[in-house]
Amino acid sequence: MWKSLKLTSWIAVAAIAWTIGYIYNARYGGELSWLRMMYEDKIALAEKVEAPRRLLITGGSGAHYRINSELMEQKLGILVLNLPEDREIPKLDFRNEQ
Repeated sequence: MWKSLKLTSWIAVAAIAWTIGYIYNARYGGELSWLRMMYEDKIALAEKVEAPRRLLITGGSGAHYRINSELMEQKLGILVLNLPEDREIPKLDFRNEQ
């Protein structure tokens, strides 16, 4: 009986510690919070784009270093927004051009 009680209390303490660590790291300034905030900023930026035709590019470093969104925008004639997951979003001015 004492063995199961000790195991249960250990599991409860571990669960509480894990929960506190998750809340701190993912929500309030830990190692993962910058990634969550960057993702939320990019989603908000993508939702602001109201052009009738647009191309949103998401990806990792390949999208960042290998895709030239300015050239694509010139060639296609539509708004192209590159949102790679490995850097901060630029401060852009979207014009609702049709």
